[in-house]
Amino acid sequence: MDSTVIAAEIEGLYPEPSLRLVEKLHQEAADVLGRVMMHLRPVILLSLPSNVLIESSVEAWLEKKQQQLGMPVSEFARLKGDESAWESAEPGFAALREFLTANKEDEGPFVLGSKVSFADFIIVGALQSLRRIDETVYARFIEQDGVTLRLNEACAEWLRADQ
Repeated sequence: MDSTVIAAEIEGLYPEPSLRLVEKLHQEAADVLGRVMMHLRPVILLSLPSNVLIESSVEAWLEKKQQQLGMPVSEFARLKGDESAWESAEPGFAALREFLTANKEDEGPFVLGSKVSFADFIIVGALQSLRRIDETVYARFIEQDGVTLRLNEACAEWLRADQ
């Protein structure tokens, strides 16, 4: 929430190293991710209650999702969370691959090439959220292509917990 506003504030306070807040690039990163995630929603939703939510909130969350979906989450996942979800996400994956290569200044692993940008953190942050929700879905997501896997590996230093 408001990560772009926060990133701009951090950039103003600490301009080096730069977050490289290239105009609209981070929004484009979020949009292209959305094109994938909307199709994988049936695959992801079933894992949220057990892997992310605290026990006391599960029942209310399931009721709310049932109202939104018009059916229980388990039924939604059964009907729409099969291989067809991955197939319908493929145009989004293609757009993500294109995005991850189209803006490069050189051959580096990041969106802009050899220097990390805020757009990279948008993508890798979403990947790490997905990892927390469901390791199997995360693994399949990053293995869709070498470009996403390469970006994820390149951001490893920012993913380590403080010692």
